[in-house]
Amino acid sequence: PALMAVRAFCHALRQRRTSCTAEGTPTLASWSGNIGDIPKEECHRHQRKQDTGLYANVKAAYNSKALPPLGRSDHNLVVLTPQYKPLVQRQPASTRTVRKWSPEAVESLQGCFEATQWDVLCDPHNQDIDEVTSCVTDYINFCVDSIVPSKTIRCFANNKRWVTSNLKYLLNQKKRAFKTGDTEELKRVQTELRIRIKEAKEELMRT
Repeated sequence: PALMAVRAFCHALRQRRTSCTAEGTPTLASWSGNIGDIPKEECHRHQRKQDTGLYANVKAAYNSKALPPLGRSDHNLVVLTPQYKPLVQRQPASTRTVRKWSPEAVESLQGCFEATQWDVLCDPHNQDIDEVTSCVTDYINFCVDSIVPSKTIRCFANNKRWVTSNLKYLLNQKKRAFKTGDTEELKRVQTELRIRIKEAKEELMRT
Protein backbone atom coordinates (compact mmCIF):
# COMPACT_ATOMS: atom_id res chain seq x y z
CA PRO A 1 0.00 0.00 0.00
CA ALA A 2 2.83 2.42 0.75
CA LEU A 3 4.35 1.85 -2.71
CA MET A 4 1.00 2.48 -4.37
CA ALA A 5 0.63 5.72 -2.40
CA VAL A 6 4.08 6.86 -3.55
CA ARG A 7 3.23 6.11 -7.18
CA ALA A 8 -0.09 7.94 -6.92
CA PHE A 9 1.61 10.93 -5.34
CA CYS A 10 4.29 11.04 -8.06
CA HIS A 11 1.61 10.78 -10.76
CA ALA A 12 -0.34 13.71 -9.26
CA LEU A 13 2.88 15.70 -8.98
CA ARG A 14 3.73 15.12 -12.65
CA GLN A 15 0.24 16.17 -13.70
CA ARG A 16 0.47 19.39 -11.68
CA ARG A 17 3.88 20.23 -13.10
CA THR A 18 2.65 19.55 -16.64
CA SER A 19 -0.34 21.86 -16.15
CA CYS A 20 1.93 24.66 -14.88
CA THR A 21 4.23 24.23 -17.87
CA ALA A 22 1.27 24.34 -20.25
CA GLU A 23 -0.02 27.52 -18.64
CA GLY A 24 3.38 29.15 -19.04
CA THR A 25 3.52 30.18 -15.39
CA PRO A 26 6.48 32.62 -15.02
CA THR A 27 6.42 32.61 -11.22
CA LEU A 28 7.55 30.10 -8.64
CA ALA A 29 4.99 27.40 -7.82
CA SER A 30 5.48 24.87 -5.03
CA TRP A 31 3.59 21.93 -3.52
CA SER A 32 4.02 20.01 -0.30
CA GLY A 33 2.56 16.78 1.01
CA ASN A 34 3.18 13.40 2.63
CA ILE A 35 4.79 10.87 0.33
CA GLY A 36 3.97 7.71 2.25
CA ASP A 37 0.66 6.63 3.70
CA ILE A 38 2.02 6.01 7.21
CA PRO A 39 -0.44 6.26 10.12
CA LYS A 40 0.54 8.41 13.09
CA GLU A 41 0.32 5.34 15.35
CA GLU A 42 3.03 3.62 13.33
CA CYS A 43 5.23 6.72 13.50
CA HIS A 44 5.01 6.90 17.28
CA ARG A 45 5.53 3.14 17.67
CA HIS A 46 8.72 3.09 15.59
CA GLN A 47 9.87 6.55 16.79
CA ARG A 48 10.03 7.96 13.30
CA LYS A 49 8.63 11.11 11.74
CA GLN A 50 6.26 11.41 8.83
CA ASP A 51 7.96 12.29 5.54
CA THR A 52 6.69 15.49 3.95
CA GLY A 53 8.20 16.76 0.72
CA LEU A 54 8.29 20.20 -0.89
CA TYR A 55 8.32 20.37 -4.68
CA ALA A 56 8.72 23.38 -6.98
CA ASN A 57 8.76 24.15 -10.70
CA VAL A 58 12.22 25.77 -10.34
CA LYS A 59 15.24 23.50 -9.94
CA ALA A 60 17.33 24.11 -6.79
CA ALA A 61 14.97 26.86 -5.68
CA TYR A 62 15.75 26.39 -1.98
CA ASN A 63 18.50 25.31 0.36
CA SER A 64 17.18 23.20 3.24
CA LYS A 65 18.34 22.78 6.83
CA ALA A 66 16.80 20.21 9.19
CA LEU A 67 15.76 21.20 12.72
CA PRO A 68 14.14 19.28 15.59
CA PRO A 69 10.33 19.05 15.73
CA LEU A 70 8.35 21.78 17.43
CA GLY A 71 6.93 20.51 20.72
CA ARG A 72 5.23 17.13 20.27
CA SER A 73 4.79 17.52 16.52
CA ASP A 74 5.21 14.39 14.39
CA HIS A 75 7.07 16.43 11.74
CA ASN A 76 10.64 17.69 11.83
CA LEU A 77 11.17 21.37 11.07
CA VAL A 78 12.95 22.33 7.87
CA VAL A 79 14.26 25.85 7.21
CA LEU A 80 14.13 26.75 3.52
CA THR A 81 16.33 29.54 2.18
CA PRO A 82 15.36 30.71 -1.32
CA GLN A 83 18.09 30.56 -3.94
CA TYR A 84 16.15 31.76 -6.97
CA LYS A 85 16.02 35.42 -8.05
CA PRO A 86 12.57 37.02 -8.31
CA LEU A 87 11.40 38.30 -11.69
CA VAL A 88 11.89 41.93 -10.62
CA GLN A 89 15.60 41.22 -10.05
CA ARG A 90 16.14 39.18 -13.20
CA GLN A 91 14.68 41.74 -15.61
CA PRO A 92 15.94 45.35 -15.67
CA ALA A 93 13.55 48.27 -15.41
CA SER A 94 12.28 49.71 -18.69
CA THR A 95 11.21 53.24 -19.56
CA ARG A 96 8.14 54.39 -21.44
CA THR A 97 6.47 57.68 -22.31
CA VAL A 98 2.91 58.37 -21.16
CA ARG A 99 0.50 61.28 -21.68
CA LYS A 100 -0.56 63.42 -18.72
CA TRP A 101 -4.25 63.86 -19.52
CA SER A 102 -6.10 66.52 -17.56
CA PRO A 103 -9.37 68.48 -17.97
CA GLU A 104 -7.35 71.50 -19.10
CA ALA A 105 -5.52 69.47 -21.76
CA VAL A 106 -8.78 67.97 -23.04
CA GLU A 107 -10.37 71.43 -23.24
CA SER A 108 -7.40 72.84 -25.15
CA LEU A 109 -7.49 69.89 -27.55
CA GLN A 110 -11.22 70.39 -28.17
CA GLY A 111 -10.59 74.08 -28.87
CA CYS A 112 -7.89 73.15 -31.37
CA PHE A 113 -10.23 70.80 -33.23
CA GLU A 114 -13.05 73.37 -33.25
CA ALA A 115 -10.75 75.98 -34.84
CA THR A 116 -9.50 73.53 -37.48
CA GLN A 117 -10.65 73.99 -41.08
CA TRP A 118 -11.29 70.37 -41.89
CA ASP A 119 -12.24 71.08 -45.51
CA VAL A 120 -8.74 72.37 -46.13
CA LEU A 121 -7.35 69.05 -44.91
CA CYS A 122 -9.78 66.76 -46.70
CA ASP A 123 -10.48 68.48 -50.05
CA PRO A 124 -7.02 67.89 -51.63
CA HIS A 125 -7.52 64.13 -51.31
CA ASN A 126 -10.84 64.17 -53.19
CA GLN A 127 -12.78 60.95 -52.49
CA ASP A 128 -9.82 58.72 -51.50
CA ILE A 129 -10.95 57.51 -48.09
CA ASP A 130 -7.54 55.99 -47.24
CA GLU A 131 -5.66 59.24 -47.83
CA VAL A 132 -8.28 61.27 -45.96
CA THR A 133 -8.09 58.88 -43.00
CA SER A 134 -4.29 59.03 -42.96
CA CYS A 135 -4.26 62.83 -43.17
CA VAL A 136 -6.80 63.31 -40.38
CA THR A 137 -5.06 60.76 -38.15
CA ASP A 138 -1.69 62.44 -38.62
CA TYR A 139 -3.19 65.83 -37.81
CA ILE A 140 -4.88 64.55 -34.64
CA ASN A 141 -1.63 62.96 -33.46
CA PHE A 142 0.18 66.22 -34.18
CA CYS A 143 -2.32 68.17 -32.06
CA VAL A 144 -2.04 65.66 -29.21
CA ASP A 145 1.76 65.82 -29.28
CA SER A 146 1.66 69.62 -29.26
CA ILE A 147 -0.96 70.15 -26.53
CA VAL A 148 -0.98 67.17 -24.15
CA PRO A 149 2.20 67.01 -22.02
CA SER A 150 4.07 63.75 -21.67
CA LYS A 151 6.49 62.26 -19.16
CA THR A 152 8.91 59.34 -19.02
CA ILE A 153 8.38 56.72 -16.31
CA ARG A 154 10.28 53.63 -15.19
CA CYS A 155 8.46 50.29 -15.29
CA PHE A 156 9.61 47.31 -13.25
CA ALA A 157 8.86 43.69 -14.12
CA ASN A 158 6.41 43.24 -11.21
CA ASN A 159 4.61 46.58 -11.67
CA LYS A 160 1.20 46.99 -13.21
CA ARG A 161 1.24 49.59 -15.95
CA TRP A 162 -1.72 51.44 -14.47
CA VAL A 163 -0.24 51.78 -10.96
CA THR A 164 0.76 55.43 -10.56
CA SER A 165 2.40 57.36 -7.74
CA ASN A 166 -1.03 58.62 -6.63
CA LEU A 167 -2.28 55.04 -6.30
CA LYS A 168 0.80 54.08 -4.28
CA TYR A 169 0.12 57.03 -1.97
CA LEU A 170 -3.47 55.86 -1.45
CA LEU A 171 -2.29 52.30 -0.79
CA ASN A 172 0.05 53.60 1.92
CA GLN A 173 -2.85 55.59 3.40
CA LYS A 174 -4.93 52.42 3.49
CA LYS A 175 -2.16 50.55 5.33
CA ARG A 176 -1.83 53.33 7.92
CA ALA A 177 -5.58 53.41 8.50
CA PHE A 178 -5.62 49.62 8.95
CA LYS A 179 -2.76 49.70 11.46
CA THR A 180 -4.37 52.47 13.53
CA GLY A 181 -7.77 50.74 13.47
CA ASP A 182 -9.55 53.78 11.97
CA THR A 183 -12.43 52.03 10.21
CA GLU A 184 -14.01 55.22 8.86
CA GLU A 185 -10.75 56.38 7.28
CA LEU A 186 -10.14 52.88 5.92
CA LYS A 187 -13.57 52.86 4.29
CA ARG A 188 -13.03 56.34 2.80
CA VAL A 189 -9.61 55.48 1.38
CA GLN A 190 -10.91 52.19 -0.05
CA THR A 191 -13.71 54.01 -1.88
CA GLU A 192 -11.32 56.60 -3.29
CA LEU A 193 -8.82 53.90 -4.22
CA ARG A 194 -11.46 52.00 -6.20
CA ILE A 195 -12.33 55.17 -8.15
CA ARG A 196 -8.69 56.07 -8.84
CA ILE A 197 -7.89 52.55 -10.04
CA LYS A 198 -10.72 52.72 -12.56
CA GLU A 199 -9.52 56.14 -13.76
CA ALA A 200 -5.92 54.91 -14.06
CA LYS A 201 -6.97 51.92 -16.17
CA GLU A 202 -9.08 54.14 -18.44
CA GLU A 203 -6.17 56.55 -18.86
CA LEU A 204 -3.89 53.66 -19.79
CA MET A 205 -6.35 52.60 -22.49
CA ARG A 206 -6.22 56.10 -24.00
CA THR A 207 -2.43 56.17 -24.24
